[in-house]
Amino acid sequence: MNLEETLFKLAFQMLKPIAATMIKVNGGRPWGKIEKLLKDATVMVFKNAVCDYEHEHGLK
Repeated sequence: MNLEETLFKLAFQMLKPIAATMIKVNGGRPWGKIEKLLKDATVMVFKNAVCDYEHEHGLK
């Protein structure tokens, strides 16, 4: 497993409790839709972290 896959897996695991809460709040929404939302959120979190790093280190 490469670094990108490892980071994605870690981020996904961190967001899993949020998904469980979303399922409860939305009355049992199908897992497939929640999984897609989590994947989208993981990508956004990673992109935001990269942007923050670039700005803090004068790379952009």
